[in-house]
Amino acid sequence: MIYQLSNLPLLKLVDNIILIRTLGHCITNSFYKKAIEGGALHLLVLIHVLES
Repeated sequence: MIYQLSNLPLLKLVDNIILIRTLGHCITNSFYKKAIEGGALHLLVLIHVLES
């Protein structure tokens, strides 16, 4: 879901950071997985809007 916007450089960078943190710390935690799936897209869009 969050990868649909990763063609934009800033979003790709943030997405990579989220992915690394997820893989490193909380990939097995369903709460964090739901937060990544549901909230990361909003976060990425918000950051993109702020950077525009």
